[in-house]
Amino acid sequence: MKSDLKTDTLLYGAATLIERVLGLVLLPVLTRRLTGDEYGIWAQSAVVSSVLMPLVTFGLPAAVVRHFSAGIDGAQRRRWMLRTLGLAASLYVLLGGCAWLARDAVAAGVYGSATQSSYVALLVILLAADALFDLLVGYLRAAFRMRLIALMIVARGLLRVGLMLAALDGAGWSFAQAFAALVLLQLGVVASVYAVELLRRAPAVATPPTSVTWHALLTFSAPLVLVSLLTSANGFADRFVLTHLLGLASVAVYAAVASLVGITSVAYTVLGFTLFPVLSRLWSQGASAEAELLATDAMRVFLFLALPVALWLPCVTDSLLPLLATQAYRAPAAAVLLLGLGAVGFGLYQIVLYLLLIAGRGLRAAWLMAVAAVLNAVLNVVLVPRLGLTGAALAASVSNGLLAVLAHAAAPTSFPWASALRIGGAALLAAAVLLALGHRLTPASWTSLAASVAGTGLLYLALDLAPGRSMIRAFVLRRGAP
Repeated sequence: MKSDLKTDTLLYGAATLIERVLGLVLLPVLTRRLTGDEYGIWAQSAVVSSVLMPLVTFGLPAAVVRHFSAGIDGAQRRRWMLRTLGLAASLYVLLGGCAWLARDAVAAGVYGSATQSSYVALLVILLAADALFDLLVGYLRAAFRMRLIALMIVARGLLRVGLMLAALDGAGWSFAQAFAALVLLQLGVVASVYAVELLRRAPAVATPPTSVTWHALLTFSAPLVLVSLLTSANGFADRFVLTHLLGLASVAVYAAVASLVGITSVAYTVLGFTLFPVLSRLWSQGASAEAELLATDAMRVFLFLALPVALWLPCVTDSLLPLLATQAYRAPAAAVLLLGLGAVGFGLYQIVLYLLLIAGRGLRAAWLMAVAAVLNAVLNVVLVPRLGLTGAALAASVSNGLLAVLAHAAAPTSFPWASALRIGGAALLAAAVLLALGHRLTPASWTSLAASVAGTGLLYLALDLAPGRSMIRAFVLRRGAP
């Protein structure tokens, strides 16, 4: 079936949104059944796996998308799937072996105490599952098989919720037993899908032999490893500072807030995921001007979807977090607002990053991220002891805001200032209404919360449809750019 950007974006967007909703469903499943330290271990394990994954995959998923989006035949595809899997497996054995041999030190660094060393083995298995999933998705993206990717994402979310609920409630297992079962099952499932794809016999297509070499792939991917590691340092420095200064229980609350703010990241995750292959294809065809315009349009869509969420979440946090978790999971509204704005800044950077990468400016992107990561780490060390969770959120907001500004200054695209101001004004007005409704609709319940958010959303859409440059009319009704 022929692929197009709009259909792929809708498919991947729906799958990602479902996964985020399942993540919110998983939040009360875990927070109401685990201790604060156990939920902190769960959150830290996911963070560290994502941090280490680029060292295993070596940026190859993005390199595959960059070089193979124009199409390769089945034999070439299988050959490169085996080659890249071999490299990733070698790096994984080296990294996993070192982590296991130094498990006490790893546990102290990741979880704040060497007594948690038994979880290092589970962390290593989780890393294998995540890395293999990422590598497989890279090949599927290059082939524009977004339907299968969407199915895999939803299935992974359902697996997490279903297994943890069945293990903790139905079977009465401990957290360690349930966590072990989950990571082993995830690895088994993704390995099976990878094997099926490796053996899959696609219809013969007349495509010339690819000129891509190891040198071309690694030249593109090597800077991405550095960018990814620096991105992780910028994105997760707060978790490690909180772990060592305030303890795993504080990380648990911060992770719960981050799960809410993760709704904001859906927009740039979806746009970037489907945008990068298209930008790569346009750039390869010499249509750089069209690629730059497409990136600018993507920024408009991202702001339209993400900015209101970032501004509205602080208005309902006091009601929403206790409903999703327990009364122990409370965070200042300022921390939620700052994390949301930080996510918006990072999303703008992420869209521009694709242009920097396809233009061969990966090292420049690494320098920009290095500046943001150092600033974030310094601010966390200074602010967390004084402001706690709000200090960590402020550090994230400032560093990501600077990152967005620097990236846009370096990229061959323009920022849609007029659209941003219009969207920001409408989102702020709607947030003020939501805040007023929140004070009136007490005590908090799912019904009152849903009613207030729905009313605010309708107001936001009505403001957008007012005379002027409407995003809805431009992208839905007219199917063009504003």
